[in-house]
Parts: sequence; C-alpha cells; structure tokens
Amino acid sequence: MTDVKKIVKRTGTIICALVITGLIFLFFTNDFGLVDLRKTSVVVGVGLDRQGEELTLTAQIALPQAAENGEKTQYNCVTGKGVTVAEALNEINVRTGFYPKLVFCELILLGESVLDGNLFATLDYFYRNEYTGLTPIVAACEGSAQKVLSAGLPLGASATDSIMRLLSEEAERSANVSTVNLKDLGEHNFSAGAFCYMPYISFDKNGESKDGGNGSSQGQGGADGGSGSAQGQGGSKSTEQGEEQGFLCNRCALFSGGEFVGVLDEELTFAFNLISGNVRHAIMKCGGGENVRVVSLRDCKGGAKLTFVQDEPVLKIDFSAIIRVFDGERSPTPRTEADKQASQEDIELAKKRLSENFTGVFNRARALGCDLFDVRGMLYRKYNVRYEGMKDYVLDMVRTDVSLNLRSAA
Repeated sequence: MTDVKKIVKRTGTIICALVITGLIFLFFTNDFGLVDLRKTSVVVGVGLDRQGEELTLTAQIALPQAAENGEKTQYNCVTGKGVTVAEALNEINVRTGFYPKLVFCELILLGESVLDGNLFATLDYFYRNEYTGLTPIVAACEGSAQKVLSAGLPLGASATDSIMRLLSEEAERSANVSTVNLKDLGEHNFSAGAFCYMPYISFDKNGESKDGGNGSSQGQGGADGGSGSAQGQGGSKSTEQGEEQGFLCNRCALFSGGEFVGVLDEELTFAFNLISGNVRHAIMKCGGGENVRVVSLRDCKGGAKLTFVQDEPVLKIDFSAIIRVFDGERSPTPRTEADKQASQEDIELAKKRLSENFTGVFNRARALGCDLFDVRGMLYRKYNVRYEGMKDYVLDMVRTDVSLNLRSAA
C-alpha cells in the first residue's frame, strides 16, 4: 500500500512538472495577442462603407509613443478597398507594409451604405477570423463610417474611444443605449425570430462645425481619398471637421433576417432598453405642461413572454421599478422638498407614459417587419406544437398586455 502511495505521489509530481514546462514553453513561444509594432498595427476600431460593389474598410490604429517623450497614444485612420473585408485588409497590408491584427479591435462601425445589403454577409469575416473573437461592439452610423472614425472628439483621443464610452456598461444600465456585440447579433439573428438590433450613431447637431459640415451626409458610404491613405488624429481637433463634435447613440437600428428595416427613435429605444436590458437606474420625463415630472426609476425589472388566451396569442410585457420624483414641483416648499415619496398622481403619469411607449415600441417594430421581442422564438420554444401552423402570421395576430408595478421610494 505504501509503494502505491509513493508511485501516485511521484506520478503527480511528474505530471505537475510537465504541465509547468508546457506552460513555460507556451509563454515564451506565443505572443498571447501581444504585437510587434514594427510589423503589425494595433487596430482599435474598424468602419465599413460601400461604393458600388467595393467595400471600403477604415481601420483606426493606435500608435503608442515612447514614454520618455511624454506623449499620449496617437491614432491614425487607414483605408483599404476590396470586394470583401479580407481583401480590403489585405490591401492595407500591401500599401502600408503591416497587417492589421484585430485582436484588440473593440468596435465595428457600419456606414449607411453597408446597411443596404445582408448584414451577416458583410460581417462574415469577423465570425471566421480566429483573432477577432465575438466581443467587439457592433453599431450602425448615419452617413459614412470613415467620417465618423476620422472626427476629432472631446471625450477621447479617438472616435472609437469616444463611442465606446457612450456605449459603456454604465450607459447601458441607464437604459440610454442598446449595446450588442458580435455574439449577441448571431444569437438573435439565427433564432426562430430572425431579428437583431444595434445602436444607431449620429453626430450631435449641437456640435456642428463652423463650415456647416455635421458629418451626417446621407448615403455617401464611401471613403474620401484613395485606398491606403492615413489620417492622423493624435487626440486633437480634426482639420477636416474644423471643430470638435460629439455623438448621439440613443437610437436603435432594427434588422429582420439580416436586412436593415428601420430605426427606433430615442423614446422608443429607451422603452425597449427598460424591458430587454439590465437597467439599474433610469431617468424619464412624464406628463406635460404644469404636470410635467422628471422621475427616477430604480431596481428596474422588465421582460416579455408569450401566452395564449383562448387560442389568441398575447405578448405580456411586465415591468416593475421603484419611482422617485426628481423634479417638477412648480411651487416647492420645505415640506415638499423633504418628501421623497411619489404621489399617486406621479405614479399614474409614469404608468401612462410607460404603457404607451411599451406598446409603441412593439407596434413600431411589427410595422417594420421586425420580431424585436422574439415572439416566433418564444412560440418555437414554449408552444412548439403550434409553431409550424402559426409561425408565418403569429406576429400579426399577437396583441400586447402591459403590466406595470411602480412603487414609491420610502
């Protein structure tokens, strides 16, 4: 028995030694995503536009500066053209001498001209490329993706940095943005509902440049300048734009079967995020005129499920939250200012606004032909026996039933 224990102990020691040796070998032979800056660019974001049959890819690359110079990381935009994403990336390699490695890519931005075709035919390269992963955020933009990535912005040294701030987890938990990545898009599109959505980015009109260019030219889609051209940013104002600009990311682009069908406005996007997102704290205006209120919604819990009432499909939308009035009192007094509880009138105003918006977002998506709440998917999973007979028209038949539970803060 003692000999067996010794053999087991010795075998365990040998196995541990082999594992450690293997890990050391991998550590010194694999770059683990680290790159040689002399040979490879660090791509932080890519933008896609289309001109006819050609695809224009704009890669925003980071150029770290030597620490002794005391300079921040600079950013350049480099473009390449081709029939596919792979061909456009290869042209960047041919013209610049380095191959754009996408292991650090955080953002894939789709210009308006790309939205005319099938979304997943365009994104196919990113799903197949082993270096990209499924974590990059995907967003659509108004006008040209190249112009968006080339803009000088006040919130970061690069457009990618600024957009990633606006699409951050904090903004998502405030119900202000509909952030999705490649994994989310694939799961939604290849479900029975065949839908997907993503943030729709536009230039902030309040940040218009002095020469009148607001970067939102419709349907241009192409990159200005030739393939392989580079535009330096370095965190300063863009000379092309003439003035720093900001972005708005609070709208949502909808797709059905990989085809772009339309855009939800800010109010309906906010309502959809309350239902579908993990919202922690949201701010909402309700009422109007003398009865206008700005309320806080905390501990938000929302969801939608499909049920049948006497063979009629019903989409039941549930939402609960703790409500508190932030502002709106026209004649404040010390007593009213000290009272943190929302009155029944405040709660009814908020319920009316939410009920209208929840119903509105479903009706708007249905009118666009998008199964945004995955009605067909729920029919397939929960009522599979009905699926084959109802899948083609269940979205037209279903009615909504909104249930709200708003509680005043203590």
